[in-house]
Amino acid sequence: MNHSNKFRRSLLIITFLTVLIAITASISAISPTLKSNATGPNDINLFLKTSATYTTTVEIDDTDPLIDWEAAKAAGVCTGSGTSGDPYVIEDHIFDMAGSVTCLIISHSRKYFRVENCSFKTSGFSAGLSLVNSTNGVLDDNKFLGTYFVGISFNNCSLISTIDNNVTSCLIGIGASDSDNLVFNLNIVDKSLGPGISFDNTHDSSINNNFVSNSLDVGINLLDCNSNELIGNTISNNTDGIYIFNSNGTLISGNNVNLNTVEGISIEDSNNCNIVLNTLFNNTDSGIRLQASVFNEISDNNVDYNFYGIYLLSGSDFNTVSQNTLLRNDDDGIYISSSDNNKINLNTANHNGDEGIWLTGCDDSTVYKNTAYNNSGFGIRLNSGTNLTCNENLAYHNYESGIRLFGISQSRVENNNVHHNNWDGLRIRSTSLNNIIKGNIAQYNNLSGIYLYSTADNNLLLDNSASYNEIHGIFLESADNNYLTSNTASNNKENGIHLLNSNGNTIMSNTANNNNNGTFLDTSDNNIVYGNIMIGNAVCYNETGSTGNVFEENICSTAQLPPVPFDPFLLGLIIGLIIGFGTLAVVVVVSLLRGRKK
Repeated sequence: MNHSNKFRRSLLIITFLTVLIAITASISAISPTLKSNATGPNDINLFLKTSATYTTTVEIDDTDPLIDWEAAKAAGVCTGSGTSGDPYVIEDHIFDMAGSVTCLIISHSRKYFRVENCSFKTSGFSAGLSLVNSTNGVLDDNKFLGTYFVGISFNNCSLISTIDNNVTSCLIGIGASDSDNLVFNLNIVDKSLGPGISFDNTHDSSINNNFVSNSLDVGINLLDCNSNELIGNTISNNTDGIYIFNSNGTLISGNNVNLNTVEGISIEDSNNCNIVLNTLFNNTDSGIRLQASVFNEISDNNVDYNFYGIYLLSGSDFNTVSQNTLLRNDDDGIYISSSDNNKINLNTANHNGDEGIWLTGCDDSTVYKNTAYNNSGFGIRLNSGTNLTCNENLAYHNYESGIRLFGISQSRVENNNVHHNNWDGLRIRSTSLNNIIKGNIAQYNNLSGIYLYSTADNNLLLDNSASYNEIHGIFLESADNNYLTSNTASNNKENGIHLLNSNGNTIMSNTANNNNNGTFLDTSDNNIVYGNIMIGNAVCYNETGSTGNVFEENICSTAQLPPVPFDPFLLGLIIGLIIGFGTLAVVVVVSLLRGRKK
């Protein structure tokens, strides 16, 4: 879904909600007296213990003596006295409206009140229960059934708890605007035509342990809201599970967000949010998506079987993505685009359909201590960025390379372990310039351990171990002016260090033992090969089609068969055989001589 269109639609819904508030206010003007119109139970199959049934709007406005709480009490609508110990209680009623009118309106109330075990049914542009400028309320175990505009509406309300209600088949299940310190807990919101729960300019509130499902729009929607918490909700089969826009300081924790048709959690233009400990499975697009959002923390989430696992784009800077598990997503485990200064740390990104972790167009970011295993593309892929740090990652058994750099400059790739990948352990290509490649272990890969290709120039390769690979240890192709020093490239099936069409490189103080060639230069000019140890290779160093190369102070030896070790048992056996055959020969000779004498 286009998110700008979704935002416009959500704003339209909030506009409708505001209009609804105006409608409820107009009801007050038209009906200055309390109209209970109570009858006996009717047959609407709501299975409630019924105190009374109301077929016209009941309004309580505590600023109007004609329809305040005491008037409602006198009319039999409620009991109690409005204190914390003895609140007004509206209980066991059925509100069954014949037309498009709101069932129950409570406005301008500061008394303590409860609405319990009631049912609400109406239709059209109306609400089941509308609360305006009210505080100190509890809505508990009510049912809202019908195709009306909003099940429960809050406008300019505070300190109201909504607990264990069932809201079904409304345009908006629960809507709140210009309110604060609301609590929503253990409610079921199902089959909404718009958002299940929608907040606008509502702050310091809690949406916890609710079940929000089967909405034709967003499950939980926050617009221009700050410092709210969404904890322990089950949100499934909506468009987005959770969508927040321009809402800062939101805590989203411990939610199960599954089977939504767009994103699991979508954060847009929202800062300083914590998205932690959530489970996000089988959402059609991303498990978690951030756009133009900064200083957020995304950690300890299980994000599996989505299209993207975690997706950051378009100016989502200074975020931390850490300790998440991202398994079997259709595309990438983590995908970050055009976003800077992010930290991608300690994540596990395995068995994804493309890359485990992919950053493109990102600067000044860190990729640290992640595990990327058995992904169908690269384990870690870095495209078009500067000043990146990629260190202490484990990338193995990926279908392509363990780590790939493309168009990366002035960055550090250090102390990574890249082994048993189907291509190279570490692949650096296409205008990747002025990088430091240090302390990496690149072993047992199906191509080369470290591969620099296509204008990967002016890089420093230092203290790397590139051994036991199926082709070369370190392979430079069309890569110039690189400096290779103190690397180990041994026991590779072809060459320890191999240059093809690569000029002006310095290969100094490396160890390249037990390869086919220690160092081989093919169509590569003006390189310096100096002070390397190349022992036990079929050929120490070699060049073909190359000019201007310098080979100096290298230590070489050719492979030799080892001497046969001394075996005392074998020596004793030989001596025994000699003595035995000698004795046999003596016996034969003596026998022949005796025969002649006879």
